[in-house]
Amino acid sequence: MSRFCLVLGGIIAMTVGTSEAAEKGKKKTGEQRIHGTIVAVQKDSITVKTHHKKKKGQAAAASKSHTKTFTITENTKIQVGDKKQNQPANLAALHKGSHVVVLARNNQADTVIIHNKKKKKAA
Repeated sequence: MSRFCLVLGGIIAMTVGTSEAAEKGKKKTGEQRIHGTIVAVQKDSITVKTHHKKKKGQAAAASKSHTKTFTITENTKIQVGDKKQNQPANLAALHKGSHVVVLARNNQADTVIIHNKKKKKAA
């Protein structure tokens, strides 16, 4: 009987773990992380063209990209930086063509991180 209970408990634990992992791309808080390039900037929103990695053997033209619009509020944090350091910025720092990471909940941007391009060293 105890062996049956252990097996049953293991099956229940596995099914609970897989249902939580079913929502791919979203954290438990409901926050999404979107990588992309800014297509348009308005005073209260930005539109981002998302990046999608192509799979092995897939043609470059077949990789899909989408545009998403996020609202900007007074609570939205805008930062400029790289992987190690981020400096605070304002809405004027957002420009068309900038590479960004948007942390959003329900299409409302919580944080926008503008990536700086790395400068090439002279040879």
